[in-house]
Amino acid sequence: MWLGVAVVALIVAGPACAQTAGSDATWPDLAELGKIEVTTVSKRPQPAWIAAAALAVVTGEDICRSGADSLPEALRLAPGLDVAQIDARNWAVSARGFNAQLSNKLLVLIDGRSVYTPLFGGVFWDSQHTVLADVDRIEVVRGPGAALWGANAMNGVINIVTKSARDTVGGYAEAIAGTDHSGATVRWGAAPEANWAWRLSAQVDDYAATDSLTFGGPAGDAWHRTYAGFRGEFTPATDRTLTVQVNATVLNGDYTQYLAGRAVPGFETYDRTTGIRADTLDGQVRWEQRRADGGSDLVQVWAEHTGRRSALYDERRNTLALDWQQSRLGVRHSLTWGFGYQRSWDRIADYPMVRVDSPGFTNNLFSAFVQDEWAIAPDRFALVGGARLEHNSFTGFEVQPSLRAVWRPDPAQTFWVGISRAVRSPTRVEDDAIIDVEALPAGALGEGTPPALIEWHGSRDFRSEVLIAWEVGWRTQLSPQLTLDVTTFLHDYSHLQDLLPAGSPALETTEQGPVLVVPWSYTNTLGGRSYGLEVAATWQPSSRLRLAAGYTFDRVTEDGPAGGLDEAYFENSTPLHSGFVRAGLVLARGWELGAELRAASDLPAVTVPGYASIGLRLAWRPRPGFEIEVSGQNLNDPSHPEFRDGTATQIAGIRRSLHLRTTWHF
Repeated sequence: MWLGVAVVALIVAGPACAQTAGSDATWPDLAELGKIEVTTVSKRPQPAWIAAAALAVVTGEDICRSGADSLPEALRLAPGLDVAQIDARNWAVSARGFNAQLSNKLLVLIDGRSVYTPLFGGVFWDSQHTVLADVDRIEVVRGPGAALWGANAMNGVINIVTKSARDTVGGYAEAIAGTDHSGATVRWGAAPEANWAWRLSAQVDDYAATDSLTFGGPAGDAWHRTYAGFRGEFTPATDRTLTVQVNATVLNGDYTQYLAGRAVPGFETYDRTTGIRADTLDGQVRWEQRRADGGSDLVQVWAEHTGRRSALYDERRNTLALDWQQSRLGVRHSLTWGFGYQRSWDRIADYPMVRVDSPGFTNNLFSAFVQDEWAIAPDRFALVGGARLEHNSFTGFEVQPSLRAVWRPDPAQTFWVGISRAVRSPTRVEDDAIIDVEALPAGALGEGTPPALIEWHGSRDFRSEVLIAWEVGWRTQLSPQLTLDVTTFLHDYSHLQDLLPAGSPALETTEQGPVLVVPWSYTNTLGGRSYGLEVAATWQPSSRLRLAAGYTFDRVTEDGPAGGLDEAYFENSTPLHSGFVRAGLVLARGWELGAELRAASDLPAVTVPGYASIGLRLAWRPRPGFEIEVSGQNLNDPSHPEFRDGTATQIAGIRRSLHLRTTWHF
């Protein structure tokens, strides 16, 4: 179906990123990129070049010229992030180690709204979505951001910022047809009055199944997603803006899961292919009043309803959040402070594999933060100190301070150092869930023993994980054509999650007969360290050619009591070496060529070998507002794995893919 849509769109297609008057869209100057204002580092606008953090900014133009067709693929453009595709629907995204399908030490925001799930921790990347053509930029901060953003902003913060409605006036359409992904997007924006504007966006996507490298054939993970979004802005005065946003996402797909439990006939462990359905509806209202000194007053209210049902569990969750902040900018001191409240309540149904002691639970999160930037020598040396105080329903009060220093010996260089404390709050699963993990046949635990069932139990004594982080960074423009960004870090963790045997096995009588239940419990008995080096460079010898490269060395070590399930897991599921080389060349007469090489070392803990992946993109822009693109990923390999979640029985192979994309601005 989508191939027919793409063929029709070829006649009337146009680009998402060509904004120049002619058909040749050249690369913007490197110095201009450093002036892009970001908000994630200090919760107020500041130039990216002077930010006292390991910061990367992925612009909307970068996304367009990469050929990315999902948010995780766009995140691959950010140096230092570990982004790996698990299967057709799931991704592992993290910074500075501890990657997993649900990376619980990374906070992700979309326009200031947290998309972190309190049930398992982490982000469901399949259901948290926005149209890529609507993205203005993605701000990626590697390292703790908890002093401003709170718990779970432990190893990094990703802030996805969408475009103003006034920047998307007019029509936009896109169609993509490919070997693994086909879809269509439409958007219409208008500004009927000088003081207000709005847009509507809609998108549908079909994703084909990946390969099962374990069992052969398709992996049983094909899926479909439908998305719709609205954004409206009212500006009653030049210094005041009211923004309203509403987004809805529904996904359906195949789902293959490793099942064990009392409801499984004969207590056997087997793979079961069933369906998955997830829906998300969120709304946000934001009021901002800008001050004459460059500061602002901000009030933001957002609400979200999510539901997710599969063979594992059935969750319905509602979240309501209110945030207020104020910033005042002076010659010597720039002060930002604020308060927040978030209420999240859920309803979890008992399923064969995941059960909870309390079907419903409410987490109330109260927070307050303050940060001051003291310009000891204006435009040359400053100290940035702040802290966030939170109270949650799991562990009570948490304090997360940060102290940084930034030195600019000249306009082309920025040095910064920082020390921070951050925590990762317990999840609902770690608090009171019971998970049936593995079924063992009769006799497996000794001659004459009945069938056995291994269970993971949450613990009300589970505490927050704690990080103390030291960071040093250097950002420099060596010449007008060459920039370099280097960061080194040491993360010291305590109270990390582990699973240990919890008492002796107990014999239970069920409808299927006796079963020996072997309990394991979530504990905080692990410690660990992560240290490494992150390097990124961009060379732009002309406005038509840009070369970018990045390299990350990340060493994770863990220590704890012998016999723990997570002992040494994460140190062997983080690539020791990873990197990329990327090139973009603007040719004559509207032609553009892009190439990328990504590589990562092996992951022994999840039995994934190291890999390299080659991608190519060729685009033709015969006139402004018209583009045709052909792209390919994993061109050097028919199929290879990138990651496997620790509880999955099969490894998915990510296939070589080809895409034809057309877009139209009208």
